[in-house]
Amino acid sequence: MVCPPGLDRAARSRPPRDLQLARLGLLPLMAMLVASALMTASVAMASGQLQIVAHEDDDLYFMTPAVPDGIATGQPSWTVFLTAGDAGRTDGHWQSRELGIRAAYASMAGLPDVWTPLGLTVGERSLSAFTLVGAPQIVVVFLRLPDGNPSGTGYLVTGNESLQYLWERSPGTLIHSLDGAQQYTRAELVETLAEIIRARDPGVLRIQDMTDYHGSDHSDHYHSGRFAFQAHLESHVRHRLRAYRAYNIDTQPVNLSSQEIAESNAIIATYGAFDGGVGPNAWNQREIPIADVCTSSKLFGLEISFSKRQFLTTTHAA
Repeated sequence: MVCPPGLDRAARSRPPRDLQLARLGLLPLMAMLVASALMTASVAMASGQLQIVAHEDDDLYFMTPAVPDGIATGQPSWTVFLTAGDAGRTDGHWQSRELGIRAAYASMAGLPDVWTPLGLTVGERSLSAFTLVGAPQIVVVFLRLPDGNPSGTGYLVTGNESLQYLWERSPGTLIHSLDGAQQYTRAELVETLAEIIRARDPGVLRIQDMTDYHGSDHSDHYHSGRFAFQAHLESHVRHRLRAYRAYNIDTQPVNLSSQEIAESNAIIATYGAFDGGVGPNAWNQREIPIADVCTSSKLFGLEISFSKRQFLTTTHAA
């Protein structure tokens, strides 16, 4: 299998490294990964981008400049935030974070921070979604599930619910949105995300690293990645899949240009005004999908290709 094209500057400069995926303890997930990889092909893709992330700033810190670059094309850009990012707080923190991410996307588009409710229905569920006035192709969707805390054990105030527990526990386990509007089983959350993928039919789907191979990350990040990856498999639509590392990139070499970092800093400062003044740090000087370079690894006797910027350029026939 030939590695997919399009490696960015960091991919060319980083040394090769096998991922040793069998170590991960995620054999069912990896089996699906194999099936997905075997469908790799060069085909005409749909347009636009779709991000599925855990928290309201994950796309800003870990998927920039990819996301603002996509917005600059004028093509559709949807971002789905799985958790409310509440961190167990009851002081309006998560509501403010939603305002912050809306302000950040407006700044990326160079437009006033004015949004209108979208009235999004997925299956029989009404989801909270907003579209940017002046750029209706830019949409943010909030599922408002409880933040699971970095350990994945949840917070007492939200019944210790978390994406990790929803993923790991019995099929009947439920997670409830903080606004009281929805509840999901694992299968229902996957199907909701898969329906969004089908409806949007994006050219590129961006998710978070679902392996936790590199460690030192938030449980919500890689469990968001697992739910999104499962939804990717079940969507059966054609798109590129790119999965991005998170907290553990801070010690890696800087791979963004000074201009890209300055632009990222400005976006994060806009968001941070709504989130306790959080600001630029080591994360937003880097953008690292889960494989360091384009390299091949043997898994179950099958050849799989990994790319630094394009983790498994996968296509699914409808």
